Amino acid sequence: AHAAGKATGTVTSVPFCHATPAATVAHVPSRGEYHTIAEQMIYQSNLTVLFGGGHPEYDNNGCYRGVKDGADEFIPFTVLQALRDETTGRGWTFIEHFQQFQELASGSPASEIRVFGLAPCHSTLQYGREGKGMGNLNPNMPDLALLTTAALNVLGQDADGFYLMVEGGAVDWANHGRNLERMIEEFVDFNRAVQAVFDWLEAHDQLDETLIIVTSDHECGQIWGPNAGPDSETPFDLPRNRGKGKLPDAKHFSDGHTNVLVPLYAKGPGSEQFEAIVDGTDPRAAEAWGFCGRYVDNTDVFAVMKQVITAGQ
Repeated sequence: AHAAGKATGTVTSVPFCHATPAATVAHVPSRGEYHTIAEQMIYQSNLTVLFGGGHPEYDNNGCYRGVKDGADEFIPFTVLQALRDETTGRGWTFIEHFQQFQELASGSPASEIRVFGLAPCHSTLQYGREGKGMGNLNPNMPDLALLTTAALNVLGQDADGFYLMVEGGAVDWANHGRNLERMIEEFVDFNRAVQAVFDWLEAHDQLDETLIIVTSDHECGQIWGPNAGPDSETPFDLPRNRGKGKLPDAKHFSDGHTNVLVPLYAKGPGSEQFEAIVDGTDPRAAEAWGFCGRYVDNTDVFAVMKQVITAGQ
């Protein structure tokens, strides 16, 4: 996208240098090399926008704790200070407070800028806070929709267009923790971010000329209904809707990633290309989840994206 002259950005609800955002620009042997990934993203990448968690001076409740040994898991304190002092040599505008994200989301910047936004949380915007259930959200914490709108306001300054990756990464974290309540909470947060994209594009008359893809890199948690299981008469029992305001009747059968098919939604120019790369049909999945059952290979999603991005070159 950068080679095509477009602005680029990543936004996530987990650390900015975690696996999915890192995959947009970093090159390292291991996804766990957070400091190297962070330094590549900040000092070597051409990203226009970089938003996420991973702030070493805050805990998961969004409370300031200052400089503590071992707290710089995701970004070295020296790099954080260089961002504040504007001495990275890479032209970053650095923001780290809720009000700064709000201001950026409320209107476009006066000129084209690069913005690194480090949300005031150690790892996740909300999932990692105290407790297990919904409610009692961290105050003065941007949600994914706010971060997305702020990112779009920056990226939208480029007349040649933009590429933006938005990740609701804490959905995965909640499923690793078998926490159904917070998984739903995180999914609602992600859905609001998707709506924020549509709202922004519509407000800027770009909805019909923008390819929007909504999908997942993998399933996590293997969530099925209460009667599911290998010894059940209905091994693929679906979760049960228990009505408004109540958790669905469901349970996790894994705390890891699975090979369960995940949804893929696409809208806009180039979305029809997915029809040409369908690998097959899974009738059992179609029956269980109420969709056509057609599937594509995960890596083919990038092929469609690349073709659309480079179409005008």
